[in-house]
Amino acid sequence: MQRYSRWNKVPREKVKELRKLGWSSTRIAKYLRCTEDAVQLIINEIGLSRSYYGPEPISTFPNNRSQVQLAYLAGLVDGEGTVTFIKSPRGIGGKAPILMVTNSDIGVMKWLIENFNGRIQTSQPKGPRMRKAKHVWHACGYLSVRDALIELIPYLIIKHQKAMEVLEYCNWLVLERRRRADKKHQFKSIPID
Repeated sequence: MQRYSRWNKVPREKVKELRKLGWSSTRIAKYLRCTEDAVQLIINEIGLSRSYYGPEPISTFPNNRSQVQLAYLAGLVDGEGTVTFIKSPRGIGGKAPILMVTNSDIGVMKWLIENFNGRIQTSQPKGPRMRKAKHVWHACGYLSVRDALIELIPYLIIKHQKAMEVLEYCNWLVLERRRRADKKHQFKSIPID
């Protein structure tokens, strides 16, 4: 990849695109192989400076899936999946919701990515007891988890109660994030004596 030596040669459209995806200026600079100052100048120039809580998050979970596809995903979640919380040192509440499916068949993982987005992590066999690679698909971000659970709850049987708890927490996160953003932008009045 080309290394940019001057800030005016850094592709502005690429910076704008990556910034809207929520990338930090450090990450953009490493990706484009330029200085962080150059990226920061462009971000300020095009008006994409980020507030303390980051850009408005987006959901990557598609909402145009058929009932059969949703039922199949719900079966995977019930049988080989997890709906729970993980510890999160950053963010609101100290925990993050997670929806994931673990399987050794890469074909199932590809189907999940094609139909529901998300990410896959693969771990290679370790030790004599594990014979195949393990693949883990998970929905990315609390909005994607929330949107997925809204669609999946009618089909879930075993993990229905836990899914309801996680969905309630995701809805609370959305409201809390909005409340904090509104509070940050409020004017503070100063009493005059």
